[in-house]
Amino acid sequence: MFTMRSATGDDTPGVASMITARCDWMEQRGSESWRENVDASTARPATAFAPIDQERPCSQD
Repeated sequence: MFTMRSATGDDTPGVASMITARCDWMEQRGSESWRENVDASTARPATAFAPIDQERPCSQD
């Protein structure tokens, strides 16, 4: 059985790799990608995220 855990700094390279692969896939199909946002997407601290039903803009301070 799978369990969820909070992300750590050690997860950053893997997450960035996954996002980059998704960008490659989107671009190959003529879709816009968010490649320019990979660094920003992986740089946010874990405390910036909230459950989906409580989602709100993140603070970048």
